[in-house]
Amino acid sequence: MYRRTAQAAVWRGGALDQLPMEAPGRDPRAAAERTIWARVPLQTKHGRCLAVRQKDGELWVGIAGAPLRWLPARRVLTDKEAEAWAATGF
Repeated sequence: MYRRTAQAAVWRGGALDQLPMEAPGRDPRAAAERTIWARVPLQTKHGRCLAVRQKDGELWVGIAGAPLRWLPARRVLTDKEAEAWAATGF
């Protein structure tokens, strides 16, 4: 049977029960995080929004700066701003 990962599909000759659930040496929490960088940043009262990250079931927005600040999306964006940015920024 084939085992699929984000990088490849690999043939494994064993039963599904014998396959490890996580790749060795990988942080299992890393799969729960996903960052999407905007093609078109959005200017808000909190600053220029550059990215969106899903982490621990919550949506975060990356605000430009040194270093990049991550704030909960519900504090940064209104529903209309989020819809407009999703339609044009990614």
